[in-house]
Amino acid sequence: MLPSERAVWDFEITRPALVLGSRQNDSIVDLEACATRGIDVVTRRSGGGLMLLIPGEHLWLDVVICPGDPLWSDDVQTSMNWLGAIWQRALADSGITNSTVATGGLVADELGQLVCFAGRGPGEVMGSDGRMKYVGISQRRNREQARFQCTAYTKWDADLLLALLSEPVADPERLRTMVGVVPVAPLVLAARVFELISELD
Repeated sequence: MLPSERAVWDFEITRPALVLGSRQNDSIVDLEACATRGIDVVTRRSGGGLMLLIPGEHLWLDVVICPGDPLWSDDVQTSMNWLGAIWQRALADSGITNSTVATGGLVADELGQLVCFAGRGPGEVMGSDGRMKYVGISQRRNREQARFQCTAYTKWDADLLLALLSEPVADPERLRTMVGVVPVAPLVLAARVFELISELD
């Protein structure tokens, strides 16, 4: 049951997982390679590309707001911009000052459709070149709530992800450089994001 007021949830992954988007099939994954490495293959309800989540190597926060909250917007394309700005400020406090908040519609080529962090969506926090992603944000919403699922990596192992896919990607080097690693402990970053959100009206 989701809360009826603004909330921030900090999730801790206790097992390695390869998380597929709601429209993806596990045929894109080498299931035997995942099983050998003890990596679960699961599917989330929101769309987008797959994500590799390893305990201790990322921060995953869900932010929930409801209609009537000053942060609420009926415009799906702009509804996450405020949250991207919050993350951008938190990253700046961590020494990352070259980020931008993406605007406009979703941009995802073939690799971006396969892997979440290779695409770009509104509200997400990107590097200054618009290709490297620091914070991925997806949303699930209905008339009662909007739930923004946010992920930032503190470590990125592209070669592990490549080993878990059933087919090679056309541009493996891009896969290696598409994630902007945040040089701060997840709990420290989570505390700053929570603080900044709590200061909003």
